[in-house]
Amino acid sequence: MMAGILLPFGPHAFAAASTQPLLAFGMIAAYVIFKRLLPRYSIVLVLLTGAALAMLLGMTHFSDLSFQMARPIFIRPEWTAGKIEAADGSTLFLDEICEIPLDIQPHLLRVLEENEIYRLGENTLRKVISAWSPRPTVT
Repeated sequence: MMAGILLPFGPHAFAAASTQPLLAFGMIAAYVIFKRLLPRYSIVLVLLTGAALAMLLGMTHFSDLSFQMARPIFIRPEWTAGKIEAADGSTLFLDEICEIPLDIQPHLLRVLEENEIYRLGENTLRKVISAWSPRPTVT
């Protein structure tokens, strides 16, 4: 995957060497020198060298840039009702509860036994009307 991302940079580097040789070879020379002298900071120094060379050669066009403050936008989260609450006023039929993961079953059993539910993050009690029948015995 990285090869697919980095592959276009090779031909572009050779194209830049033919159209802007001073910038391309200046950055290559800066990389070799900084890699030898300051290997930890070589990439940052090559970036700064490239920016300085571009400014000296008149390849930068700051007139196209505009600086302005970013205005924050609050994005309100969308909450949906749970399955039990969505069945308000109608019937929610739960079959094969034994197929529900074991860590969820005690929570569902508490709702069915106590006939009440608390929404996550709320302290408001919501009543639930529930009825259940035990598993039929085989005779």
